[in-house]
Amino acid sequence: MVGGESGSPARARLHRLLSLAIAPALLLLGEGIARLAGARPFRGPGPYLPPSVGLLTAELLERARTLPPPADGRLRVLSLGESTSAGFPFPPDAAFGEALRRALASALGGDRIEVLTLAAPASTSLGLVALVEALPARSARAALLYCGHNEFYPRLTAPRSTPLTRSVDGLRRRSALFEWGRRALSPARSKPQPGPPLEPPPGTGPDGPWLRNLPLSPAERARILSDYGENVGRLFSVLREKGIEPVALLPASDPSAPPFASAAAIDGQGKALEAQEALGRGDFEGALEGFRRALRDSPEDAFAAWGAGSALGSLSRRGEARSLLLEARDLDAAPLRVGATQARHLREVCARHGVRLSDAHFEALEWGPEGGARSFVDPIHPTRAGQREVARAAFEALLEAGILRDIPEDRREAVRRALREESDPPGEEEAIRASGDLFSGYLYLLLGNTQAGVERLERAQRGGRNEERTRRLLETGRRLLRERGGA
Repeated sequence: MVGGESGSPARARLHRLLSLAIAPALLLLGEGIARLAGARPFRGPGPYLPPSVGLLTAELLERARTLPPPADGRLRVLSLGESTSAGFPFPPDAAFGEALRRALASALGGDRIEVLTLAAPASTSLGLVALVEALPARSARAALLYCGHNEFYPRLTAPRSTPLTRSVDGLRRRSALFEWGRRALSPARSKPQPGPPLEPPPGTGPDGPWLRNLPLSPAERARILSDYGENVGRLFSVLREKGIEPVALLPASDPSAPPFASAAAIDGQGKALEAQEALGRGDFEGALEGFRRALRDSPEDAFAAWGAGSALGSLSRRGEARSLLLEARDLDAAPLRVGATQARHLREVCARHGVRLSDAHFEALEWGPEGGARSFVDPIHPTRAGQREVARAAFEALLEAGILRDIPEDRREAVRRALREESDPPGEEEAIRASGDLFSGYLYLLLGNTQAGVERLERAQRGGRNEERTRRLLETGRRLLRERGGA
């Protein structure tokens, strides 16, 4: 009896310890089973959201999933990407993949080399992983990949974070079991869903509560770029597993376009108002002095860097202007244009995987005689001529990768000539530019560059987009300019 009494507390303690250990043990067991079954923690493009896949529709996924093998004697190249790959805001036939297809058909006299575009506007690299995973094995010989402009989009448009959303995000990123359960209980059943829509500027006050999570912290930007690199690496691996050789193209953008947002302006430290006014009235020397003074006070002010670069360009000091415009793009607090750091991530992942990365179009589109604003209808999307420049780079990259090595030299020159000589539909670009101004003006208002937004919307109105939506956006933008004192 004495022995029983002395053992009871020990057994009780052991029972309590076992009880406490059962739950963690079951969770670890479940985590192991989930991972063995193929479940993985969330690796999305931004926290607090399910993965944004843009316009990766069920129809597009089904088209990829049911893609038949190329006909005998034909070589197929896929063109994969987001809105630029889709030709936006032009009709789909403007896309660089379509331009390359027409040039090959013209030069080779048939369709023995097929270029097929599968693009999801607004998609992140994660959405493209889903698209590539749906492709059948050996459904193409090679794939051109052009993506990177949308990696920050889900985070910029996400609801503001709370302790609960941060905790949920932490669990999703660490536990395959938690992510599997969340997806299983979701009404969407893990099917790809469109990303969160951009909200119209509410016009309720100068504080701009719709600036959604701006500015991003350095740690957040680093994590999003790290995810981008991992996703692109996954794209390369999956394509090669399916017998498709990847070829990457460096995403280009208009370096002369104003930044979408400035961390200094959001934090109330922007001091470039007088310089902006001087730039507007053509006092380029005075504007340059003012912008440089603002940069000394706030080195992270993207608006001041852009203003200084613009003033230098107007003074024909092009080398100095280029340096500052690139700096402004890198400082943009809403980095929808691919900057130097993101380009470096892409170069590094291509080098690790031994994938050819072409930037042959980059210099011509951004800095050539017909580059900059002449090559883009908005800060991101090329004109038809710009798309043909990307098509030329894609063709040369496919040659260098050995994909098109069987094309004789005279036929290669014929492809290049066909791309040079193709003309645009008359009168199309003017109307498309007005639509591009409406699109970019809306983004500028939404993300915080009110002055650029108003200027673009006024240009859209003059170009024929004088509908009710344009007028309402302009009214909001002009009122915000008055309330903010021209910021």
